[in-house]
Amino acid sequence: MRLDCKFYHQQSVAKRWVELPAMKKSYALLLLLAACAQEPPKPSQTPNVNLSGFPKSFQDGYRDGCTSAQSLLNKKDQARYKSDAEYMTGWQDGYSVCKNK
Repeated sequence: MRLDCKFYHQQSVAKRWVELPAMKKSYALLLLLAACAQEPPKPSQTPNVNLSGFPKSFQDGYRDGCTSAQSLLNKKDQARYKSDAEYMTGWQDGYSVCKNK
């Protein structure tokens, strides 16, 4: 009679787990949880650009455009992009500067 290796392996792992001392189980679980608890990588920050002389809407657009260029998330306020020329210009500038980084 031939044993199914996958089934045998699963039984073997389960049996070995039951036979482990409690302290080793605790360490194994702690390591597993620690590996899962890592923070996801943060997207790159907006380049250090002095936008203080620009209008607020341009600054908002620049930040949103830069965020869009550095991630898969398209952070564009569509209504504002269509109606506010300063936001649109800021978004385009931020996107083009950050896309090339």
